[in-house]
Amino acid sequence: MTPPQSLRLLLPLAVSVFALAQEALVVPAGPIRVRLLAPLTTEFSRKGDMVAAQVIEPSGFKGGILVGEVQEIKAGGGPGKVSTIQFELQTLHLAGKTAPVPVSLTEIRNSRGEAGKDEEGSTLETGGGALSAVGSKITGVFSRGPEPVHLTAKAANLSFAPGSEMVLQAQGRRSK
Repeated sequence: MTPPQSLRLLLPLAVSVFALAQEALVVPAGPIRVRLLAPLTTEFSRKGDMVAAQVIEPSGFKGGILVGEVQEIKAGGGPGKVSTIQFELQTLHLAGKTAPVPVSLTEIRNSRGEAGKDEEGSTLETGGGALSAVGSKITGVFSRGPEPVHLTAKAANLSFAPGSEMVLQAQGRRSK
């Protein structure tokens, strides 16, 4: 057998082993605490930019990276104007494996640990999508299902630095 023939025979086997390894990651329903790895801001982020966060808890997924993308972004541009960031976190990467993870946001803290506030101290408000009590201060759940996270504040800009933490509620799903 020549080397190219042996490679052709081994390639389907390698693909099958890789596919089986990809299916082994199971993400149960429950809370996931993550820390942003890069800034998320109306000043510099753009629609389509990647959003990445490292898993802190649960311990079985610690160090994993949850990724998604910015869906919409709008800077208010002045005091009293509304700034908005809408994004999704969709896929967990851990130990060479990947799994889709439908999540909803239940809590967010800026990099200084202040709940419900961005880096400039602007208080987040609910708004858009499946959010209830539009215009009121956020307490508890931002959205009820695995929909895009929609953050708004009456501020010229909305900003979260690396190190900002989020608590997400995973819906529980096995990779395909």
